[in-house]
Amino acid sequence: MCYRAVRMIAEAAASVPWLVYQGREEIPDHPLLALVERPNPLDTGVSFIEAICSNLLLYGNAYIEAAFIDERLREIYSLRPDRMSVTPGKNGWPSAYV
Repeated sequence: MCYRAVRMIAEAAASVPWLVYQGREEIPDHPLLALVERPNPLDTGVSFIEAICSNLLLYGNAYIEAAFIDERLREIYSLRPDRMSVTPGKNGWPSAYV
């Protein structure tokens, strides 16, 4: 029952069309839209958003890795929360994720 509920929420979230605005003006050709539509060579935009939402609902966290090529954000990957660990900083806040 839980799996079905999570899947329904993730699928609904992934079906929402993405829009980018600057002030009141929509920017239909913003690079973020292309990145979300095809986040990496292995995922579609729908599968990426479904993974992020499912991880957040099931684990309470969702992690995204950004891949930069020539100092530009080119790909994003959903990371499995059960394989992530937090490295605490001196002040108690996370300083890194492994």
